[in-house]
Amino acid sequence: VYNVEKWIEEAIESLINQTIGFEDNVQLILVNDGSTDNSEKICLKYKEMYPDNISYFYKENGGVSSAKNMGLKHIKGKYINFLDPDDFLSENALEEVYNFFEKNYILVDFVSIPLYLFEAKTGIHGKYKYMGDKNKIINLLVEPYNFVLSSAASFYKSDVFETLKFSENLSHAEDLEVNMELYKNNPNFGYVCSNNVKYFYRQRFDNSSIVTSGNKSESTFVTIVNLFKGECETSSNFTFMKEIMIYQLKNVIKHLEENIFVSRSKYDQTVKSYKNIINNITIEYLINESFWCRSIEEKLLFCDFYFNNPKYILKDNGYICIDNESICIKFLSNVKLKIYNVTYEGDKLCIDILTHDYNIENLKLYFKNSAGVLFSPDTQKSINSPYDMKISDKILRKTKYYKFKLPLDKTSSYEIYAGINETCLSKMKKIVFSQNCALGLNHSKIGLFNNGRQILFNKNKSIFNIIPKKSSRVFYLLESTLRILKRYKKFVWLRLFSLKNKKFILISERPEKAGDNAEALFRYIYGLEKKDRKNIYFAISKKSNDYKKLKKYGKVINKNGLLHKYIYLNSKTIVTSHIHPLFYKPFANAKEDTFFVDLLDYKLFWLQHGVTKDDISQQANKFTRNISKVIVATKEERKEFLKEKYFYSNDDVLLTGFPRFDLLQNKPRNVITVVPTWRKGLTGRVLEDGKHEKIEGFERSEYFLNYQKILTSEKIKKLLKENKCKLKFLLHPGMSEYQEYFDCFNDKNIEIIYPGNVNYSDMFKESKLIVTDYSSIFFDFAYLKKPLVFFQFDKGTFFKTHYLKGYFDYERDAFGDVLTTVEQVVEKIEFYFKNDFKMEKKYIKRVENTFEFLDKNNCK
Repeated sequence: VYNVEKWIEEAIESLINQTIGFEDNVQLILVNDGSTDNSEKICLKYKEMYPDNISYFYKENGGVSSAKNMGLKHIKGKYINFLDPDDFLSENALEEVYNFFEKNYILVDFVSIPLYLFEAKTGIHGKYKYMGDKNKIINLLVEPYNFVLSSAASFYKSDVFETLKFSENLSHAEDLEVNMELYKNNPNFGYVCSNNVKYFYRQRFDNSSIVTSGNKSESTFVTIVNLFKGECETSSNFTFMKEIMIYQLKNVIKHLEENIFVSRSKYDQTVKSYKNIINNITIEYLINESFWCRSIEEKLLFCDFYFNNPKYILKDNGYICIDNESICIKFLSNVKLKIYNVTYEGDKLCIDILTHDYNIENLKLYFKNSAGVLFSPDTQKSINSPYDMKISDKILRKTKYYKFKLPLDKTSSYEIYAGINETCLSKMKKIVFSQNCALGLNHSKIGLFNNGRQILFNKNKSIFNIIPKKSSRVFYLLESTLRILKRYKKFVWLRLFSLKNKKFILISERPEKAGDNAEALFRYIYGLEKKDRKNIYFAISKKSNDYKKLKKYGKVINKNGLLHKYIYLNSKTIVTSHIHPLFYKPFANAKEDTFFVDLLDYKLFWLQHGVTKDDISQQANKFTRNISKVIVATKEERKEFLKEKYFYSNDDVLLTGFPRFDLLQNKPRNVITVVPTWRKGLTGRVLEDGKHEKIEGFERSEYFLNYQKILTSEKIKKLLKENKCKLKFLLHPGMSEYQEYFDCFNDKNIEIIYPGNVNYSDMFKESKLIVTDYSSIFFDFAYLKKPLVFFQFDKGTFFKTHYLKGYFDYERDAFGDVLTTVEQVVEKIEFYFKNDFKMEKKYIKRVENTFEFLDKNNCK
């Protein structure tokens, strides 16, 4: 138990409610490993409720292994489990496991149950997908791939721990070490899954997994070496040991970075140790026999690492060889192609495909029709993009982009082939579709329907079929709706109301907040003549304070309501300031959109909600949401979006200026505004209302502690009082879930403003000075030539964990001083009080060189 006050009651209650009978059959040992929250209070409450069943022990923080070992000293039961305190068990788990153990006691030393993820991710853990759906004894000599790593989802005979204990020298994987020892003595273990037995494993929103980007450390990678160095000699005797090592290695190699290690020599030593482990397994086994190294990407990952960036040579038979080695890998038929777009353009079928170049010269894709005619791509290029294949920061294979424009015959079919020339080609069989693609439903009978023909994709044969459709559109809608009902058990009756000719324009911002570029454009549109604003709607939640305000300007519909879904389904254009699907799509679950993708035919215009200054190619390239057009406000911003890694054409990026700039006014009052942006590492997933899920420990974060210092600074309070000035602290919408932490800072001269209560135009108008960090709202304020201060106490981590640094260099380009300490910020605020809050000349010059349009005609 360590700082789990949010979850531990759910874990304990799942034990109390077990069908086996908690009070008669279960001992619960709670080991508090030095928690600093209310975990102890909760533990003692339950100990008092069940004094005969629950034991409680406190120890100084020493890690999970030392806590487990302490608990082992006090066990009384015949069988033991190590439940993680933020997880829980299905109600029948203990009874089912006990019954299985009693029947098979001589045969097995431990029993495992299926592990199901919940919260940030859901569904059965990938490791358990191959174990079957019935109770059984797994023999690793027969099924060497079906090992279990987790001690949390396993139950052990108590007497095995008479000689075993958990290693306190390992930073993680201590349970794997125990399980490996048991496997070597007895390769049989039990698997209990019948009657819906489950272990529920919480996948936290804070990405606290040991190998996620925010939590990597040298010990994470060295532990694997320490874990396996003694196993290499025995691995040749046990195939399952090879599979365990491969499974673990592939998960750490992809995250291996030199800068994680204290020295280059330690990094080199770790790499050498990994290669020694692979050498013992043998690279031939890895490539040709391993269950856990099956995909071409995994095989090449190991080859790239082991051979240190080898040269791949493509043979006529579709295999590749590595340099002059005798290593051959079945290649072309295993390469995965992802199709992002399938659309009609006149009499052409347009298809956008992304794959990798695999460092093979002249590797090319072709489409072949049923008459045997080959079609070359209209566009093909290798580029560096967010889709590159990497080992950490090291790019192994660049992205290969293809665009095809294929003739639309009345009846035809197309297959995809690849090779280095037209005479030696292999058919491509691994084809997947983007969720946003018109064929994203992956149904062989439901496809793109247009002008009396239909595009279908047969997954089993990897073939595109163009077939005439004599039946009416109404019949197709009814037929496809029934097919979805039959296969997916979803009665999506709204499909029946899809119009052939789309006619609506749908505008949106955040689900419960307007005031951005979309509102400004909406207001402008409804100032035009009536004929020019027909069928234009703004979607926002009825709960929003802005709902009634927007109704004064034009047609407003309730976000996610039935009318919103109908308008969305029949929109020709969607205009949004945010491209997160929950912000502009009318479904609480974005996956529901997949049941309509074949009927959607809109262009997505992204207004943005701030000038892009960072590298957001991963979040906002053309294919992430099938974005049609991007609106930008500066020349440098346009250059950023036209970099190859974003995939936009010259016509896709429109330099018009932002609509909300037209509403900017300069009527300052005695107000200073502090406006920090959000932090990806401090927020969980986006919820239906547009807010983020809370994560644990926010009040201890560097972010909170620094802004706490500003809001409690005696010197700032004195300056505000003497100058009859007010400081307003505006919480970012992405951090609105933490407003309770800021309530205490409200006083006579300091006001905390929450996202739902802010009007950005008023804020820009009334503020004399804005203190921000990285928030792009500083462009709006600079547009008015008013002074700014940049407080960047965490820029080292910000550009690693939030956005990648782009073209904008704050020291060179920002419109104010870039400061790193609270003391510097306080001093600069005092400077502006003395200088009547005038922007300094060097920053005025930067403003004038940045914006293309200052004419208040951005909406037009």
